[in-house]
Amino acid sequence: MDIRGKIGALDTLVADLDADFGKISIDAVAGVPQASKKAAEINQRIERLAVDRLILNRALARAQSAEAAAREAKAEAERREHFDIAKGHAKRLLAATRRVDAAIAELTAALPEIAAEELMVRQNLRHARVDLCRAHRADGPRSDGHR
Repeated sequence: MDIRGKIGALDTLVADLDADFGKISIDAVAGVPQASKKAAEINQRIERLAVDRLILNRALARAQSAEAAAREAKAEAERREHFDIAKGHAKRLLAATRRVDAAIAELTAALPEIAAEELMVRQNLRHARVDLCRAHRADGPRSDGHR
């Protein structure tokens, strides 16, 4: 039986003894022989049970504190595990962004060269008297579906 169950059983016993004490105390007042002695015995038992209940309450409080500490330790371990997982993902994310940054830098560095080479192609084709628009239309439809 767990501590709460013991406390519940103890409370039930105390309630029963308290009811018995009430009946016997009426008999004691009425002068029934041995009723006063019996009432005193019940009262002492109720007092001992009150001490037992106090001990059980303290044990329950300690058990609840231990359970709460265990839950918090488990939750902290789970938080730490998820944080470590997040750090791993963050490292991979940073590596991927570095690769993207490098690709952007390479593309950005190539843009002036692309523009300069395109200008040179156009200038030389113009000097060669090639009309790109007419040359493109003269080819007609291509076999790959593009014009």
